[in-house]
Amino acid sequence: MFIRDGLLAGLVVSLALSACDAPMITLPDVGGPSQPKLSGLQGGVHRVPPRDLVPIVRREALRYGLEPEAVLGLIAQESAFNAKAVSTAGALGLMQQMPETVADLNTSGAGMRDPFNAAQNIAGGCLYLRQLHDSLADVNPRYRWAYTLAAYNGGIGRLRRAMKVKGGQQATYATVAPLLPQETQGYVPAVLRYQSQYATMFKAAAAPAPRPTTQARRTKAPARPKA
Repeated sequence: MFIRDGLLAGLVVSLALSACDAPMITLPDVGGPSQPKLSGLQGGVHRVPPRDLVPIVRREALRYGLEPEAVLGLIAQESAFNAKAVSTAGALGLMQQMPETVADLNTSGAGMRDPFNAAQNIAGGCLYLRQLHDSLADVNPRYRWAYTLAAYNGGIGRLRRAMKVKGGQQATYATVAPLLPQETQGYVPAVLRYQSQYATMFKAAAAPAPRPTTQARRTKAPARPKA
């Protein structure tokens, strides 16, 4: 197991078993600025998810057909797991929804009475991600998740206009990205990196401990010296 100090053991085990329940999302190589490294996952992880958020993320992600590690990656980039975060633009909570987005989501039954409530914010954020993903069913499947993240950060209208300039629905993300805001160009690869890192954690936690070799099992304990 990569995590030596046991800090994340309870966290990753609770999510590792969910991997087979969620759809596989291909992580495109979208480039972008470098992000903080995780030291091979051996000395702790940058932006470790708080333990109490994990079951909430797992429940809401699977409810909307998303991978829990994908949602955790988005939260890590959006708010660094600060449930009380408020951006300079006015985005609120863990998944940084704008007030008008919260109002729209509530018309869809999100029930976000308090955007600073972790469970309500995650539920609404996962619903919004699902809506964006569904609205991009016509794009190149290889880049659909990257486009979903770009729409979450920069807006679906801006994304569609950029795609139209670069050839429409089948345009590659790499050709569309330069037309997106600078923030979005860095945002997408950052979320994908966090997602990939959390997925590695979960896989490591789920892996069975290596069994001792036959030779090791047959090795006898040394004889005790006679008195």
